[in-house]
Amino acid sequence: MPLANANASPYRYAIEPEALLALTIELDDAGDAIWAIVHSHPTSPAEPSPTDIREAFYPEALQVIVSLAGATPELRAWRVADGQAGEVELG
Repeated sequence: MPLANANASPYRYAIEPEALLALTIELDDAGDAIWAIVHSHPTSPAEPSPTDIREAFYPEALQVIVSLAGATPELRAWRVADGQAGEVELG
């Protein structure tokens, strides 16, 4: 479910609280959960930044990061909890 970046910035992202609440209620009503959060890094590697780690509010969800910094996009997934990030192999 795509949600807009409320910051409208290539450097920071934030989901509008109302949109996140509506999605959370919809998922809960359907018996589903947030299992992955995807965002892009336009100019940096597909690795969690200090901000990504600090603002990882859903430790049960994978953090999927798409880097657009190279000639081809790079996709990597991370489990972020307790201030630590560990890569999860995709595929």
